[in-house]
Amino acid sequence: MHSFDIDKLNTFDVRFNNKVRDKPEHEYELSIKSFISDTKIPSAMISNESYEPVKVPDLYPPDSLFVCEISVKNKGGNGTYVAYGDVHFKYNPSNKEVEFLTTPSFPKNLDIKKDIKDGLTITINYEML
Repeated sequence: MHSFDIDKLNTFDVRFNNKVRDKPEHEYELSIKSFISDTKIPSAMISNESYEPVKVPDLYPPDSLFVCEISVKNKGGNGTYVAYGDVHFKYNPSNKEVEFLTTPSFPKNLDIKKDIKDGLTITINYEML
């Protein structure tokens, strides 16, 4: 387990929303993990509308694209994964701005949008069967 001083890291903010019909607000857990590093901050985000910091891996050049695994687990019932795929991020450390790029492997039941310069919202809309 790594220990970090979050104020000294390059991070961007992510919030996770649950829009699945008839499911409690905190039913799902989102995890974002860089393929470059085994570091993930936080290890999981519960759908709750608040932003959480996600660490940007050390990159060269610093504003390179990096790929992250993205998964959503249903915390209720048997804890199955209901979304799994990847997303590409680009973080500019000079102005703290984050951008994203989805590919065909981005989960179809998730939406992602940029809502502030350094923040994104990821929403689960339904469970994959």
